[in-house]
Formats: sequence, C-alpha cells, structure tokens
Amino acid sequence: DRKLIRVDRDDLTVDMWDEPFHTYGITIDPDGGIWACNKNLGRFDPETETWETMLVEDWNGYFGHTGGCMIDAEGRIWKSINDKLYAVDYQTFDIVDQVTLPEGLVWGVAVDYDGYVWGVPRSGDTAYRVDPDTHEIESVGGLVGAYTYSDMTGFLLISVAPG
Repeated sequence: DRKLIRVDRDDLTVDMWDEPFHTYGITIDPDGGIWACNKNLGRFDPETETWETMLVEDWNGYFGHTGGCMIDAEGRIWKSINDKLYAVDYQTFDIVDQVTLPEGLVWGVAVDYDGYVWGVPRSGDTAYRVDPDTHEIESVGGLVGAYTYSDMTGFLLISVAPG
C-alpha cells in the first residue's frame, strides 16, 4: 500500500493519498503539481487531491521497473525508461522529445543549473550529460556503483523552495 504523504512543517499534521501505481521518482512542477514516476507518469493536484496519469512506454524490462524523473526550466518532465530519456510536457502530457543513451537501465535523472539532463545507469560507472536541444551526449566516467534518482543536482530544490 503505497502513499503520497504531506507533512505540514508548522504543526506536523500528516495527509496521505494512495499512489495510482508503484512509483519511483518524484518531481514538482511550477504549478505545484507533484509527479510520481515509473513507466507511467502521474501528476497529483494538491488543490483537487486527484491524480492524472499517462503511460509513457509499456516496457517490462528489469522487473518492469524504470527510473527517476525531473522537470526542467522549460516545463518538460524528463523520464528514463531503459536506455531512453523521454521529455513530457507537464501541462499537456504530450511526449515532446526522446534521447537514446549509450547504455540501458538508466535510473537517475536530473537537470542541472545549465539545463543539461543527466542520466545515470543503475550501479554503473558512467553518467551521461545530455544537451536537450542538440541531443549531444557527454560521458562522465570513473563512478563506482552509481545509484541516484531525481534531484541529484539540487536544481529542483532551488526551483521550488519558498523564497
């Protein structure tokens, strides 16, 4: 029984909602929507307390499990499934782009302060930095058992943190 949980930082009260599917990554859009990720994407609206979902790719690879997600400054949710990064418009749910990386099982997805999208394969030794405009891919090697997902760069935190 998986739940999305909100804790009020002033009085520590807790609200809980059922997740629409098994989720892995999480990100927040500019309108305050909370996104849960797997091979599906789900957007939770805190105002209406409802979920809207979409299937990104019907992929049944590694235990049917896919990696994280993160939103960029252009309003695209970047989502990994196997060796692909998908970009989904956060307002329309349309898949607006995709990039194939040199290896699969990309778990970690992050956006950095310069707008590059990072993909990190699970337990790999290389991270990939993707230019979302040109699809140019740079490799950063020398990692040992890399494992990360969602906001590994801190970009999301600074984007949504109260002023």
